[in-house]
Formats: sequence, structure tokens, C-alpha cells
Amino acid sequence: MNKVSLFLWQKCLLFFVLGILTFRFPFYGSILFLALFFIFFQQNKTKLFFCFSLSYISGIFYLYYRLPSFCIEKDLSFFKSKIYVEGCIENILFLPNSYSRIILDNLKFNKNPVGHNLVINLNYQLKQLDIGDKIRGVFKVKPITGLKNKGYFGYSFYWLKKNIFFKTYQYNKKNFVIEKTRSNSWKYFAFKGWKKVKNRILKIFSTLRQYSNEAKALSLIFLLNDKSYLNFNLIEIFRKGGLSHSLALSGLHLSVILLLGFVLSWIIFYIFPNTGLFIPRIKLGIIFSILFSIFYLFLARYPISLVRAEIMFFCWGLLFLFNKKNFFLDGYFLALFFILIYSPQSLFDISFQFSFLAVIGIYLFYTFYISKLNIKFKLARYIFYIFISTVAANLFILPLQVYYFNQIYLSLWVNIIWIPWLSFIIIPSGFLGLIFSFFPYISKIFFHIMLLNLDKFLIFLHYLNKNDLLKIVLSFRPNGYLIILYYIMLSLLFIKKQRYKIYVLLISFSIFVVIIFKLENKFYSKLVIYDVGQGQSILYERKGKRVLIDGGGSFNQNYDFGRKILSKILTYQKRPFLNFVFLTHPDIDHLRGLYYILNNFKYKKFYFNGSLPASSYDKKIFKMILNKVEYQILYKDNLIKISDDDYIRILHPPVDYHFKSKNNNSLVLQVVENGKNNYLICGDIEKDGLKYLASRVENLKSKVLIIPHHGSKTAFYPLFYQKVNPEIVVVSCGFLNHFNFPDKTILTYFQSKNIPLYTTANLGQIDIINLNNKKIKVVFDSKIKQQLTYFCINN
Repeated sequence: MNKVSLFLWQKCLLFFVLGILTFRFPFYGSILFLALFFIFFQQNKTKLFFCFSLSYISGIFYLYYRLPSFCIEKDLSFFKSKIYVEGCIENILFLPNSYSRIILDNLKFNKNPVGHNLVINLNYQLKQLDIGDKIRGVFKVKPITGLKNKGYFGYSFYWLKKNIFFKTYQYNKKNFVIEKTRSNSWKYFAFKGWKKVKNRILKIFSTLRQYSNEAKALSLIFLLNDKSYLNFNLIEIFRKGGLSHSLALSGLHLSVILLLGFVLSWIIFYIFPNTGLFIPRIKLGIIFSILFSIFYLFLARYPISLVRAEIMFFCWGLLFLFNKKNFFLDGYFLALFFILIYSPQSLFDISFQFSFLAVIGIYLFYTFYISKLNIKFKLARYIFYIFISTVAANLFILPLQVYYFNQIYLSLWVNIIWIPWLSFIIIPSGFLGLIFSFFPYISKIFFHIMLLNLDKFLIFLHYLNKNDLLKIVLSFRPNGYLIILYYIMLSLLFIKKQRYKIYVLLISFSIFVVIIFKLENKFYSKLVIYDVGQGQSILYERKGKRVLIDGGGSFNQNYDFGRKILSKILTYQKRPFLNFVFLTHPDIDHLRGLYYILNNFKYKKFYFNGSLPASSYDKKIFKMILNKVEYQILYKDNLIKISDDDYIRILHPPVDYHFKSKNNNSLVLQVVENGKNNYLICGDIEKDGLKYLASRVENLKSKVLIIPHHGSKTAFYPLFYQKVNPEIVVVSCGFLNHFNFPDKTILTYFQSKNIPLYTTANLGQIDIINLNNKKIKVVFDSKIKQQLTYFCINN
């Protein structure tokens, strides 16, 4: 078998999928539509043209119809003060390090119904909470907007498509009142049952003291989808080993439960051979597997990735029971149809993309290559199938993996050990322990097997990590053109007809030409002010050189801002290399995002003002970095050469004077290009420092000014701004930040001078492009500004 044929309805479904994609990514979706149409269309087939076009247009309008309205009838000033919130708990998520997340529906703000949902993020757990309970309290609430940077996937869209429009962080249990209620919904009873099962497991685990807490934490993930006992260090080790996918319940875990159904059918046939007179063994196994999988689905509290896997298996099983010949491919498309009809926005979920691409990759490799092989030894055949399946799945998800995570895992070989271990020993023994949990002595035996094997594997994994054998390579993140080109070229492995191969090569060449055209450098220099929330991070680009100034940062020590945000922005269509890295001063919102960059990117030198962070946590990390990198402490009048005609001039701090305020010791950088002062970057310098600059520094005039201290009132000193006399002013600050940056005095001053002021809070990433060292252009995504107006339509 080396041919894959699609029915007309399956081809139309592919065009429907492209229609959904086009709604969010119009240009890329249109390119794929034309490419697929070119391949599938046949001469004199007007019917095909009509079917494909109608399916494509239907996909666009169906997603538009199903998405929740993004319009909120509240102006921004409403969210600047605390709000009295009432709501009903729709779901509770248990996160690592005993964090939790509560989703509220039936939401009211100040007694008025809202129509959208709220997510409450907690750094603790409230064990007495149940689904259906009511919560009341006075909270600081924000609309979910996410960080808006070029090439960075939409965090806000992830929540908005679930009708969750608001967020709040609560660190004090006394901030809200819980009203216990008894709901009649199935979710309420499912959650109560889940808590009882969890308590029973924890009671048995308490008697197995010889096993590590890490093994018990992993057990709760695989059995109940409860991550609350997991710590961030173990998550990081799993990530480095390329094993993170196994911590999110999906088709991998469900397939193990399905296998138990087939084992049970084999046992029944062994004991009662006459069963075959009524039903074939495989069909009986499918029926048992469906029952087991539904039980496991509710046990794990139906995470969406597991629900999708269940739908896919159910479609396969149903078609097999009805003796359909090509049940695998037909079931795949049938599952795709049901999932997208129920939730078309699922197409943009990472887990959906990975699971469907991995499955089709394994299927195609098996159909075209593996099925032709004849390996006699069962063990060798099994190991080979596991290896090829891993390779096939990773080949098909590779460009998306690099796009989302900007990493390539060199330790994927660990999966060849981990997946069989997990599939044939760990999960089956744990599931059997769960089934026999009403018989503690029997259950204890199975849990003993599960925990023993988890501890053995963890010893092995920690050994690999300690000896630096778990390798990750940072890579550039491709744009849509490269991702499309990759999949079109990959399709050549499975296309047999010469005519279609020529079509694919022509399409690939056309996309390649577009990519080359896009790579052409059309600017003299560029200053990029990233949207990093309440913080600052700036990238300067000139003649192929890249200079990073500050890295933003999160006040949450467990959130690696550099890895999760900044590195992804910096590697979009660029390799992980910087010429120089500057830190203006060691405040958290400028510093913490640099930790990951300084440890993982390649760069020539690190510059800072000589000050150390205030907290012991940051001071320890910062000193460790300084011991490993080449650095220089900068003072007034130092020059950092960028190219023959360009340099960065340090205007502050003076070498002979130290200000009491750490902010006033910030580096102040002036970028000079061909003798022209184009950009002035001031860190968090305040009034005393600005007075010094205005009185002691000559030639402050610059075309573009990054306002000091995010536009704080403490950074308002008119004489300094008069001497700079900028043409453009930019403020880096967070959306609805609690400091109310930029201050009204700053806004009023520049408005009175008719100098345009732009903020990352309102516009997201801002690009200041110097076209020819004469004309400067400000570029931002107009869609972001339009999206923010949804929150202030009453203004």
C-alpha cells in the first residue's frame, strides 16, 4: 500500500480548515488555499471549484460566527480602581508548586452582569472549593490583552476564544468570600468524585514513604491530571529532556488505557474461547477500550487534549466496528470534522496542532515506507517502530515546535526509553492501582510498582541532567512563509505522480522568491521598543549588528520572562545572537528577562552600571552570570563602537559621583549615527539625575527620546526635555499598570509642545525606523490599537 486517496468530503474539509486559518492569518491562509487548490483541481471540473471555494468561505464565516464577541462596554477608567466581583466557579485548575487557577462564570462587576468570564490566579490552593461555589470580593481586575510583539503568538487570543476576558491575581485568602452551594450539574458531581479518589490515593501514598515526592507528583499527573505537587525544577528537567509532552495528558496516555481494554479482551478469550462465536476479539477489545477511556477521561477531569484524543479514537473504533476498510484515515478526518464543528478555534491550540500533525505524520510514514519492511524479530520490530514513529512525529511538528518554543531538543532519544517504560509499566500499574483502590492491599502493590519505576527513571534522568547530557539548542523562529515552505517540501516524500511533484516545486520556488524579497534590508537603522508589560526592553539594529538594552522581567521568581517571552521575540526570523547586551540598572523590570539571554544567547560583551540587584535572590543569580561572561562597567564619556561611523555614547552616570537613588545611577545611552544624535535611552533616571544631565552634559539633542522611568512623575524635568528637543517620544509601560504610567504631567507637557508620544501599553511593540538618516518613521500594528478600543467604546 503506497497510495493515499481522499474522498471529496475530505478534500472539502481541508479547505474548510484553511478558511478557519485565513480568518486569523489572511495572507498565509490564502497562499495555502491557492496551493491546495492548484494540486486538487482538475480540468473541466466546475463542481470541484464550487465545492472547494464554498468550503473555504464557510470556514472563514463559521469561525467568525462561533467566536465570542470581543467588544466590552466598559471604558479603561473602569478598571483603574478595584471592582466588586461576583461569580460562580466554572472550573478549578491545579498548577505546579501548589498554584491554582479559578474560572468564574455568571460574572457580575459592581452588581452588573458582564457576559464574559474571569480567571483568578492564586499562588496557593483552597481545598474547600467546589465547582458551582459562589465567590464574592473586591478585586483589581484587568482585561486580558497579553503582550503585543511582532511574531509572538497571541496569549490574549488563547483566553478570549474561551470567552475569558478578564484576569486578577489574588495573594491573600481574606480578599474574597466563598459561598458553598450544591449544584445539580454533572461537573459538580464529577469534581466531588475526583476529590474523593485523590484523597484515597494520597492516603495510600502516605504509607509508601520510601518513594520520592517527585515520583508521587508524577503519579498524580498521569492518573488525575493534578499538577499541584509538581515543582518547577522537575518541569525544567523534563523540558530539557524533550519529555514535557508526557506531562500533558493526551493521546499518548489514552493509548495506554486503550491497550488495557485489548488485554482484558485477550484474557476473556483465553478463559472463555467460545466468546469468539459472538464477537471478534478485536471488536470486544475496542468496546472495553471505549469504556476504559471514558472512565479515564472523567478521572482526569476531561482536559481538552484528552477529549480530542478520545474523539479521534472513538471515530476509529466506530468505523472499525462497522467494518470500514480505511478506518484510520476516515476516522482521522471524521474526528477533525467533529472537533472543528464543536470548537473551530481549537485549530489555534498548540496541543491540537501537534497531535493531529504527529498522527498524520506517523500514518504517512507507515503507509509509504514502514509497511513495506519485513522485520522478523518482534523486539527489533517494536523498537524500530517506536523509533520511526518518534522521528515521523517530530518531523511533522518540527517547524511549529521551533516557532512556539525556539528550541530543538537533542535529547529526544530519551523518549525511546521513557515512552515504553511509561506505556507498559508505569501508567498500567497506576491505573490498576486506581481500579483496586477499594482494596488497599491490592492497590498498594500496583502503586508500589508504579512509584518504584518512576523513582528508577528519575534517578536516570537526574544523572543525565547533572552530567549535562540533556541538550537544548536555541534556534531562530520561522515566519509563516518558511513554515508553509517546509510542509510543501515535506509533501514530496509522499507524492508519487511526477506532475504533482512539479506543481509542488513551482509553489515552493514562488514562496522562496517571496522569502528572499522579504529578507532585503530596507532601513538605515531601527530601534525596537518591545512590549514587555511594566518594564523595558529595547533592541537597536544597524548594519546587521544587534544591541539589546534591558530585558524586562517578571516580579514572579518562578516565571522565566527571558525564556518564555524575550528569547522568542529576539529569535523571530533571527538566530540567537547579539553583538552587545546593556543593562541600564538592576531593577527587576529591566533585569530578570536578561538572565536567560545572558546564559543562552551568543554575544560579545555585557555592559552595566556596576550596581548589583537589591534582593538576595537576584544578587546571587547576577553574580553567577558575571563570573561566566565578559563584562564592562560603564561611566560617563565611555564610547561603544557599533561600526565605523556609529557608536553608543554613555552620558551617565559620572565616574566621580554616586547618587543615593539607584534609579539615578542608571546608564543613559545616546546612539550616534554618522555624527547625528538619533536615539536617547534613559533607563529609570529621575529628577536629580536629569538635573545633572541638563547642567553637565553638552549636546543632549536627539531625534527620538525614550522617556525615563516609564513616564513617572519623578522623571519630569522640563529643562532636560527642552535640551533634548525630540521629534518623537516613546514610553515603555504596562497596559493599565497600577503606577498609572505615563503620568499626566508628562502627557500634558509633550502635548503642549506638539511632540507625538507613543506608549507600548496602547500600541504594543513600537518600531522606530530611520529610513535614510533624515526621515524617521514610527511603525506599530494598527490591529492592536483597534483591539484595545474594544475595551473603551464608551470614551
